[in-house]
Amino acid sequence: MIKGSKKMKAITLSEFQSNIPYYLMIVEKGTDIVIKSKTNESLNQYELKNTQKRPMGLAKRIFTIPDNFDDSLPEEIENLFYK
Repeated sequence: MIKGSKKMKAITLSEFQSNIPYYLMIVEKGTDIVIKSKTNESLNQYELKNTQKRPMGLAKRIFTIPDNFDDSLPEEIENLFYK
């Protein structure tokens, strides 16, 4: 358990994947989550460090969205998505 934590919940990876928003919410509220592997070993522990939203404009002058960003893709590329 992470130092100073009050609660801990052990779950499987499939449980986590099936409801990611829920588990992220309870982590933000202070519950530690341990994801168990098939061999019942816990995976590496990660802490949620920054829960604040990023400010708008972080990539200003670093990345520019092209004017044709919302245009349709060429038909041959669109067809690759619908095979």
